[in-house]
Amino acid sequence: MNTFLAFVFTYRGTLIALVLAAPLLFAFEPSQYFGLPLGFGVLLLGFALRIMGVRRIGSRARVHAAGSKRLITSGIFAHVRHPLYLGNALAIAGLVALYFSALGSLVTLTLLIVVYSGVAVHEERCLLQQKGEAYIRYLRHVPRWMLRLTPYKDEEGDRTVIAWREVVFHERGFIAGCALLAALSFPWRAVAIPRLFAADSESNYLTLFTAVLIVALGSFFRTAAHIQRKRGSWLDVDRLTG
Repeated sequence: MNTFLAFVFTYRGTLIALVLAAPLLFAFEPSQYFGLPLGFGVLLLGFALRIMGVRRIGSRARVHAAGSKRLITSGIFAHVRHPLYLGNALAIAGLVALYFSALGSLVTLTLLIVVYSGVAVHEERCLLQQKGEAYIRYLRHVPRWMLRLTPYKDEEGDRTVIAWREVVFHERGFIAGCALLAALSFPWRAVAIPRLFAADSESNYLTLFTAVLIVALGSFFRTAAHIQRKRGSWLDVDRLTG
């Protein structure tokens, strides 16, 4: 396995948090008539993709070892290879449209897809090593990021479906976070945005950028502590799911 891509996979949360600094460079005043529907539409699409993905994959949504004990090719996985990553990227881009601008949202989505592409390449290499020909067939027919309209049919793939109550339990943080941030975007637009573009906007940008760095560092140290505790070294990233 490629150690660099394994590191990107393991610490992907940190990289995703760092990407959130990008909208600050494109935080033009958003349109009330365009930004709101765009933001909510993209957020809901991303939310739906992730939730549908978790209904098939379950608690493996937040693992630190690539690969899988079972090959999932049904449900949303019959339409796109990485619905959780795509869902995350779209949900975050939707929130950026709500809080900042359509341009910031597009830049954020592009950067997220770049980061997630490295994560996806590592995961696909690991699944090829584990699943062989069955996964090669899957790669040939199901796109990495674009949604396939007709579902891929695979009689050998795992068809397990997780109960909705388990999905809600596993994703309670994601669900609550999306709902809360979407709700707070209304007072943000009314109060915070005019201040961002006031004379002291540079200090406001610095405050937001510092907050992004704190979130990214928090994500890194949390993951590093988890890996250190389980594997004895926070650099031990070349692992396959057993």
